[in-house]
Amino acid sequence: MSQDAGYSIKTGTLDWISIAPGINVRIVRRSDETGQFTVVQHSVAGSMLPRHRHLAPAELYILKGHGLHPQTGPWGEGDYIYEHMGAIHEAFVFDQEATLLMVSQGPIVRLDADGSMKGLLIETL
Repeated sequence: MSQDAGYSIKTGTLDWISIAPGINVRIVRRSDETGQFTVVQHSVAGSMLPRHRHLAPAELYILKGHGLHPQTGPWGEGDYIYEHMGAIHEAFVFDQEATLLMVSQGPIVRLDADGSMKGLLIETL
């Protein structure tokens, strides 16, 4: 088969990579040129996504779970979330297990308490 026509990925065979305690991602696609990436994220109940800034827009589709994000509001299975370029999100605790698909148009950086960049949220990109 030719990749010119596209391709499919068996996401269940991809390795899980930890981005924070209890939060793991499978990198489905990434671009070294633009920083764009697509991941499946799985978070266990009680895990915390650290404070971060989106350097480009991101889109999320909730596959499993529900919760209340302080900046974007309530979300649940089947919901779509759009996060603007430059958006800063405070640390967020997942009250229950959740799985989502995220497409980010560029890098996401961890932030220190003073707002300075601490590093990439997904280090392996």
